[in-house]
Amino acid sequence: MEELNRLTWDRAALPVALQHAAKGWGVPGSDSAPVVADPRSGPIEALGPALGVDLEPVGLPYAAARRRLDRVTRAVVQLDDRDEPRFLVIIAARGARLQVLAPGRQRRWITRQALARRLCAVLEEPHRDEVDRFLEHARVAPARRAKAAAMLMMDRIGARMVTGIWLVRTPVSASLPRQLRDGRGAIALAALPACHAVQYLLMLAAWWVVGRALLGDGITAAWLAVWVLLLISRIPFAAAVRYLQGAVAIQLGGFLKRRLLAGVLQLEPETMRSLGVGRLYGRVMDAEALESQAVSGGVPALLSIVELVLAALVLYQTGPLLPLVLIAWLGITAVLVRRLWLRRQTWTDKRLAMTHDMVEHMVGYRTRLAQQPLHDLHREEDAALADYHEGSVAMDRATLLVLTLVPRGWLLVGTAAFALLFVGTGSAVGTTAAALGGILLVWQALGRLTTGCASIITAAIAAARIRDLYRAGSMPHDPVAGAALAEATPVAPREGTPLLEAARLGFAYNGRRPLLRDCHFAVNQGDLILLEGGSGSGKSTLVSLLAGMRRQNAGLLFLNGYDARAMTPTRRRRAVVAVPQFHQNHLFTGTFLFNLLIGCAWPPQVADEERALTLCKELGLDTVLDRMPARERQRVGETGWQLSHGERARVFLARALLQRPDIVVLDESLAALDAENKERTLQCVLRHAKTLILVAHR
Repeated sequence: MEELNRLTWDRAALPVALQHAAKGWGVPGSDSAPVVADPRSGPIEALGPALGVDLEPVGLPYAAARRRLDRVTRAVVQLDDRDEPRFLVIIAARGARLQVLAPGRQRRWITRQALARRLCAVLEEPHRDEVDRFLEHARVAPARRAKAAAMLMMDRIGARMVTGIWLVRTPVSASLPRQLRDGRGAIALAALPACHAVQYLLMLAAWWVVGRALLGDGITAAWLAVWVLLLISRIPFAAAVRYLQGAVAIQLGGFLKRRLLAGVLQLEPETMRSLGVGRLYGRVMDAEALESQAVSGGVPALLSIVELVLAALVLYQTGPLLPLVLIAWLGITAVLVRRLWLRRQTWTDKRLAMTHDMVEHMVGYRTRLAQQPLHDLHREEDAALADYHEGSVAMDRATLLVLTLVPRGWLLVGTAAFALLFVGTGSAVGTTAAALGGILLVWQALGRLTTGCASIITAAIAAARIRDLYRAGSMPHDPVAGAALAEATPVAPREGTPLLEAARLGFAYNGRRPLLRDCHFAVNQGDLILLEGGSGSGKSTLVSLLAGMRRQNAGLLFLNGYDARAMTPTRRRRAVVAVPQFHQNHLFTGTFLFNLLIGCAWPPQVADEERALTLCKELGLDTVLDRMPARERQRVGETGWQLSHGERARVFLARALLQRPDIVVLDESLAALDAENKERTLQCVLRHAKTLILVAHR
């Protein structure tokens, strides 16, 4: 234990330790130390953005902590000490050992087992005496005592979480080359064509041996042994190609999903609303198509290019005619592929438009059934299907030409060129065999290339449609903004400064007439404000501006005396949290506790869970928990335990209160409650909210 303590850093020195570690990781822009308002407090994960990394807090179940620690390679681990927390900075891993950065920039090795024992000891300590007394009373043999103690500990605290671990990850906004480098995907991507080329050359060598034996003295034991050895040598390279294909596919697919999710979270609310459910579902389909087709088509196409180059080299040995014919045929192939591209793009437009209409009609089916004449109910769908059928026929014809004409046509063209070149000329047998072999190799490569091109076209069309999401998720890292995120605690308002102040605030939707103009107001600590207005008067728009869900077109908004636009989302949410209208809020598929603490740190500490359950009791949700078999661990959402509108409204309200912001904004959030629960809920809000803005209809 003392040995580990000598390798740790205190909280004040942790930013410097992470800066040195980031240099060792090769993180760009990590030369400047992070700016921290108070290095002795605040969340550890707030130190990451300034260094170009993400520090993701994770919790490991005690029962699986030792097994999962085997996967840790870069992390920050908190070791509880009697005086103050100490931190271990893990910078690399090798087998069962971890390399840590010690004070003085020294690098030392520790075992994973030693770290696991230290982390689990925090949970085991309160139960250790009891377990020892039990084993002593049961007279367990000394040889079996360690195993019995471990089983008793597992029974008592197996479900408890080992916390204080922050995994160091590459930010999703980082470039693809850095993602591949940090995830070791660059090595796999470079090794893939190399292994395939070696495998292909071994195959060519094997057939060369067969041809040499047949055209020479015949097949002898020596030639047969060489041929068998060459075939056996291909096996490890073929296996490596399969493995590397899977590794590249997993890393690229994971990166794409994370980047697109980050992009979706960056979209403006109005953009999401204008897209509609159908088009958003179409984006999901495009993302799936990009991931599956880019990998399934891109990798084979890349490998087929390697085969095509090697086959062209074989043809070059026979003279210039066959390589020139191959170049001309590749030009024809390019024309056919472009034609397929255009046809498939048109077909995709029709398919996604039909998907959007179908989803919209499904959502509004009850209205259509009640209002639309029955004889017109499917007229639009029939017209869309007919148009889609025409596009499908045109695309299938273009696909057929590419997949069948290109490889089989090459056999005809290549054979005709071969006949002109070799028939009746008395060419050497070896040259003739090389020409025939080269033609067959090109035919095989073109078959794989055209199949891959069809998948690449699908992926490219899908990529064009989700390009805005990809770009939104790849916002470049700003060291200054990242340093701002490292503010440890909310900055207290200056003397006499309002919590929130608006000056000449204005907002308009997409260049329309301003909905808000020259708004001036201030909110001070402890204020209880009622905001009333008619429908469409801009109440919800103002709430979205205060909560940071939209940006104003004009004017300034100050939080604690600081310009809100210069604040990070984390800091802003500590200042203002809004509870949107019922139909704009959502209950996620997950546990009841997760939905309560979605705005707090996850996994939660025991104190966070207790605070959440206490608040549920104040809001009257304890009766709901009593009905659930798993109580707060019960799965809720679309596919879980169904909550009523009033119960959902109170869960949404509890989310906001558990974040303990400076200002709570309720945007008609109590409308789904009956009179009794509304009074009870309002009293709870008044007890917990420091400052309250209540929005209601006039």
